[in-house]
Amino acid sequence: MSDFIFSLTPPDKSQAADTAQNLFDSPLWQQHLNRAFACRTLYGRHQPTGALFTITVFRIGLFSIGYLGFPVGSTSLSPAAINKLQSADYPVPIHILRFSPSAFSVGVFNQDTTLDLTATTVPETAITDLQAWDVIRLRKKLRWSIKRANRSDLDIQEACSADHAEHLYRLYEATIRRHGGSLRYPPDYFSGLVKLSQKTGLIHCRLATMGGQVAGFIITAQHEKTAYELHSGFDPAFRTHSVLDRLVYGAIQQAQQGGAQCFNLMASPADQPSLVWAKEKWGATTRLQNSYTIDIDKRYAIPLRLALAAHGLGKKLLHRLSHI
Repeated sequence: MSDFIFSLTPPDKSQAADTAQNLFDSPLWQQHLNRAFACRTLYGRHQPTGALFTITVFRIGLFSIGYLGFPVGSTSLSPAAINKLQSADYPVPIHILRFSPSAFSVGVFNQDTTLDLTATTVPETAITDLQAWDVIRLRKKLRWSIKRANRSDLDIQEACSADHAEHLYRLYEATIRRHGGSLRYPPDYFSGLVKLSQKTGLIHCRLATMGGQVAGFIITAQHEKTAYELHSGFDPAFRTHSVLDRLVYGAIQQAQQGGAQCFNLMASPADQPSLVWAKEKWGATTRLQNSYTIDIDKRYAIPLRLALAAHGLGKKLLHRLSHI
């Protein structure tokens, strides 16, 4: 008998993840992903412990990649349970299973836990004691930038329309292209986030505007006791107005007032130490985050790994050549 039960439909209300406490495993969030990416969600239950979790399954051509607890990893399953996922009986094809638990997780699977699996590591940065966080203790230069941003003509508003969602996507796209990254999130994802933010106070999509032009944005979501900076970006034409400083500062304040215990600025590419520094300036701590990949079907897993590695190397090469 398998340790796991899976369903393609959300559990009934008596068993469903509490959106107020566990946003990313809730049907509300998973159905948003399903619409934006045309992916599928497996709602799982670990029978020995009764722990609930989700696996979001994305299709890439002939291949299927499952993400446990997308986008921040599940904390409800123990390492022993996660190891048994390799031999679980899934109702849809999954060729590899990815799991990127936060280095700041609190739960059965926390920052002191490791799996006996090959992992890649990236730096993850967070303000760990948010309720004790105070801007007065930040470095003088940052305090000056915040004051300058607050004195500027920047207007901060919550995104609430289709036009606002389009601005979010365009700024996201421009930011990713400027840094040579991959566009992983489609326009429907951002329009869905704006709609979600109007249904729950756990998601905020903020736009900074000046003179009728959009200068920057930040999107945050609270999952359990942690607020996550999911996405942010700005128009370089407004660089001198400290747009991101104003947005991040406001998001941290809102999360603090909302009772969050941690503000997670998320992981950074290993080859961008300046990005890590830009996050640490907020009084944040950096730890190494492990990202695990479990081969579920080895016939597909090996060529899929090779294809993903080749794609990543190709993107880096094109970015470097464009700057020569």
